Amino acid sequence: MIEKLLTNARIVLADRVVDGTLVVRDGVIAEIDEGRTQQPDALDCEGDIVLPGLIELHTDNLERHIMPRPEAYWPADAAVMGHDREIAAAGITTVFNALCVGEVHSRSMRVQLLNEMSDAIEAQMASGALKVDHYFHWRCEISFGGMLDLLTPLMDYPRLRLLSVMDHTPGQRQFMDLSTYCTYYQGKFRMSDEEMQTFIDERIAENLSLDVIALRFGLSRRHLTRRFRQWSGISIAGYQERQRIRLAEEMLIETTLQVGEIGWRVGFESGSALARAMRRITGHSPGEMRARQRTGHFER
Repeated sequence: MIEKLLTNARIVLADRVVDGTLVVRDGVIAEIDEGRTQQPDALDCEGDIVLPGLIELHTDNLERHIMPRPEAYWPADAAVMGHDREIAAAGITTVFNALCVGEVHSRSMRVQLLNEMSDAIEAQMASGALKVDHYFHWRCEISFGGMLDLLTPLMDYPRLRLLSVMDHTPGQRQFMDLSTYCTYYQGKFRMSDEEMQTFIDERIAENLSLDVIALRFGLSRRHLTRRFRQWSGISIAGYQERQRIRLAEEMLIETTLQVGEIGWRVGFESGSALARAMRRITGHSPGEMRARQRTGHFER
């Protein structure tokens, strides 16, 4: 049996902090006693704080180490070591490394580096080189067309503990405002205005079928349809249509593009198809919506 004593420590408990001694046997906390011990082999903490290790469930800190700046890549083994020491210094003893499965732009190297980062963690954990317990948290980008093919072999990693879903489609979730979307991705991938517009058009125009959406979530078509209606109160198709109408409204007000061009960009077959859907959902035509730009109210 291996025993270690930490004394003269401020020990943080669930309900109070005590000045005392911590006894560890075979790597497990066995006793917490108030007061100091006189045993000569005890480590004197000199009043330092001893607290439970923190658990980090979602951090992309490893990606920051392996990609410290745009188009600069650090060797995976060195990046993992630096990441581990930084996490340990913050008092974290268990970390769920959040790594992206899929990406939104071809200029990103996340997909190419995913296996390299994962394998480096596995190897260094096996060798005992790391101070923190490392696990994997796959962040699945559902707008990435090859996400499922990329994810399937990753499910075999023994240190996998969490899966989460992201959607970086223009007009969705944290990017409901297209101007915010443009600011973020133009800066991240150094795109010109023309490249940014093409990037948005391609992503908005992607017309995913219900079967593809169900496949990406790992649900049956029927189960997905039922769950989505319970959550939103409308069908998936209805939700998609409303999102396209909302994006079309922004373009009508903020650009001088023709109605047909806007309809095509947001996923409608024609300008007339956009006009019919907009009239049905909002009660206004594209012309009335555009008139707001001039008058501030709807013109009849």
